Amino acid sequence: MKKNVIFIVALLLASSLSMRAMTEREALVAIYKALNGPEWEADDAKGWNTNAPIKEWKDVTTDATGEHVEALQLRADDIKGYLPAAIGELKSLKYLKLRYKDREADAAQCIPAEVWTLPELVDIDVYIAGKGTYTLPKEINCPKLNTIKVNKLQGPFDVLLTLPKLVEVCFEDVNGDMPENIGELTKLRRLTWKSGNDPTKRIPASLGKCSMLESLILDNSTFTKAHVGNIEFPAEVWDLTNLKYLFLRNIADKPSTIPADKVAKMTRLENVILCRVSLEGNIPAEFFTTGNMKQFDVYENFITGSIPKELGNCIKLTTVQLNNNNLTGSIPEELGNCPKLRNLNLSKNPDLGGKVPESFVNCPDLAIFKVDGTQVDSNVSEPLKAHPKFSRWKFNK
Repeated sequence: MKKNVIFIVALLLASSLSMRAMTEREALVAIYKALNGPEWEADDAKGWNTNAPIKEWKDVTTDATGEHVEALQLRADDIKGYLPAAIGELKSLKYLKLRYKDREADAAQCIPAEVWTLPELVDIDVYIAGKGTYTLPKEINCPKLNTIKVNKLQGPFDVLLTLPKLVEVCFEDVNGDMPENIGELTKLRRLTWKSGNDPTKRIPASLGKCSMLESLILDNSTFTKAHVGNIEFPAEVWDLTNLKYLFLRNIADKPSTIPADKVAKMTRLENVILCRVSLEGNIPAEFFTTGNMKQFDVYENFITGSIPKELGNCIKLTTVQLNNNNLTGSIPEELGNCPKLRNLNLSKNPDLGGKVPESFVNCPDLAIFKVDGTQVDSNVSEPLKAHPKFSRWKFNK
């Protein structure tokens, strides 16, 4: 009888210990072991799995008490394995940054379900170099989440619409279409959507409702079709008057023009990159009215007309790429008013002619100047030949 009582007590004790919540230190140790921690470089592993306070462990940030983890960066080159369920014990975690550099990693296993239940999570940034894809869960219970950066993603993505506080979404190497009601995310300031696949349909019209957007990057990098008229340019982009940075590549193949009246209202633009989106017509001078432009790249389209002389208003301008279009006229002298200009690519505009402006002597950093595939005169003045970067300039042979 006595032996039975002892056995039952021992059983109950073992059961209570197994039910005890894992401490945050224990959770970190579990993470360390699951991610190949013993093989990390000494600097990456500093403090980990030792008796040192967890606030002294490399890339672990705690609250003022030193007891609760608020930020965790896992970026050692030797990370292997997968983030364990123990991450769910870090209830105060606000920021999670994880780098899977192992090319054999299975993307589907890289983010455990427990991550999406962290009540204080504000920012998640996960890069996966491995194979396959990761699918977001159908529910994300992170009410404070405002930034999500993940690559190797497979749709659907409608769960994003349940996260009204999102300020930044950055999806790279994504497979799937943007939610039709993306415009419901009215707090979005930065949106990056990069796909390795040809687009199957137009960018949703509701994107135009994301009026707080400051940065918009839409990129289908492998899309090679051109001017076949299947997918329309998302005209709502021109309604995003808060934009500073606009990058669109391979997202449309149906011809469209740039509306000057709407561009006139986009007074905060500083960087514009529009590549292979089947744009026709002239470049509106309204892009340059404010003088804020730093980069203006509209290349591999079907742009006609002359190069706007108003580009010369932009004294911060460093890059202009208008190559592979149908520009006419000559290079405006006013471009010499841009002393920081480093890259001017006008190649493969067969009807562009005239002379190289003498004012380019005022652009000492102009290292890339390309007018091959044009009618621009290669006979330049002696002052231009004395330009410190002249030997790099590329003319017709």
